[in-house]
Amino acid sequence: MAPRAFVPPRRDAIPPTFFGDAVLRGRAIFDHTGRYARPFVGNALSCGDCHLGEGREADAGPLWAAAALCPRFYRGHMATLAVRTQAAFVQSENGRAPPPDSVVLTDLLAYVHWMSRGEAIGARTPGRGYLPVAAPARGPDIGRGAMLYAQQCAVCHGGQGQGRQYNARLIFPPVWGPRSFGQRASLAQKAVLAAFLRSTMPYADPGSLTAGAAYDLAAFLDA
Repeated sequence: MAPRAFVPPRRDAIPPTFFGDAVLRGRAIFDHTGRYARPFVGNALSCGDCHLGEGREADAGPLWAAAALCPRFYRGHMATLAVRTQAAFVQSENGRAPPPDSVVLTDLLAYVHWMSRGEAIGARTPGRGYLPVAAPARGPDIGRGAMLYAQQCAVCHGGQGQGRQYNARLIFPPVWGPRSFGQRASLAQKAVLAAFLRSTMPYADPGSLTAGAAYDLAAFLDA
């Protein structure tokens, strides 16, 4: 029998304790980062825009996988989960790192550690990250990516990649431009972005893109 992805604790299992309060605050920061961690955010993205389903969803960048594998080698040195979280604010949020003793960072770590309860430390459990996608032999095509974007993505993310708002609240994130992720983010790597797109998009039919279509879209978004 093939191993199954880890299943984090139920949402209603957060304990009514001091730690549980930190977990709840961390979940709010995770899903509404610009609202609850504004001093450290430089764009319109939240953590949950790249790590779907409150960071719980298998093959969609789940955070329980990150907790199980940290500390780990990262960009030339060993990095703890706290350091990786700080880096995400800098690289993906175009912002600045929350201080090590800040409420923002400690609450986020509380949330991630709560989600990881029961996960074996060091285990490379199925469902972590995004499913890798082999690059097509023909190479990605920006023109095809532009057509795919217009057909399948613009309805949610806007014709100019600006995202969609409802009642002055952003409901679908921008996917390029100054309010989206920059070149330091993991999603700026075409292989990672293609894997993210194939695992999670389109929103109404995730997994329906071919490998070639995912790379075409990644090339267009990167351009």
